[in-house]
Amino acid sequence: LHDNDFDMHFSAPGAGLDRLLTFWPQQHGKLLRNLPIVHEHPLHLTVVSADLADFDHVHPIAQSDGSLQLQYHFPHPGSYLLFAEFSPIGWRNQVFRFPLNVGTTEMAADPRLSVSGAAAKMLTCDPQMTAELYLQPRTLWAGTHSLLIFRLARQGQPVTDLQPYMGAMGHCAIISEDTQTFLHCHPEQLYPVSPDARGGPDMAFHAIFPKAGKYKVWGQFQRGGKVVIADFVVEVKDPLLPPKLINFVLNDY
Repeated sequence: LHDNDFDMHFSAPGAGLDRLLTFWPQQHGKLLRNLPIVHEHPLHLTVVSADLADFDHVHPIAQSDGSLQLQYHFPHPGSYLLFAEFSPIGWRNQVFRFPLNVGTTEMAADPRLSVSGAAAKMLTCDPQMTAELYLQPRTLWAGTHSLLIFRLARQGQPVTDLQPYMGAMGHCAIISEDTQTFLHCHPEQLYPVSPDARGGPDMAFHAIFPKAGKYKVWGQFQRGGKVVIADFVVEVKDPLLPPKLINFVLNDY
């Protein structure tokens, strides 16, 4: 998830469901200050329950001592996983995984995911909205290029008024069933989006799944100033040929 040059210290003191989450990003053992702003924030934090049922995307705030902090209220007692990511200058995105127990003493077992059906899925945040997920190719292969295409509708009509959300027309988080793999993708777009841009109903995200298995996928979009989330479970298979050969034949490298 991260290069050996980087490390991150983490603490979560507090009582009950309320915790003060504090992060200290480091390079070669020294605190990294003034992290670059990427998609409007220096640090992106994804919080999921260990069973991958609960999902949240939040942003700790830089402090004068170089740390980044966030007062956070967990929805219920249980085991959680926190994925903290930042992009130091001249390096790729760095991701750190932190397990955390809240009101319990044991970490939950890895989740057992069921692949989502093909029918449109009603969104919990807005029951009048539905989402579908189209895969290109229809069978996802580990190590090869894939597109995840979300199609949004409301009351049966295509949604075309999606707004920019943190510098993009959407965000996509992906976590493997064993919770060891984390991916954060953004829509395919040639130019930066302007504040008054509108999009939909289709949003395509590029991803390369590193290994076979099941993955939970969350698409985040903004509409009418509110964030809507569509989640699915997909299965990735081992390719019949070496991934590099497949990508070469498809002219992807």
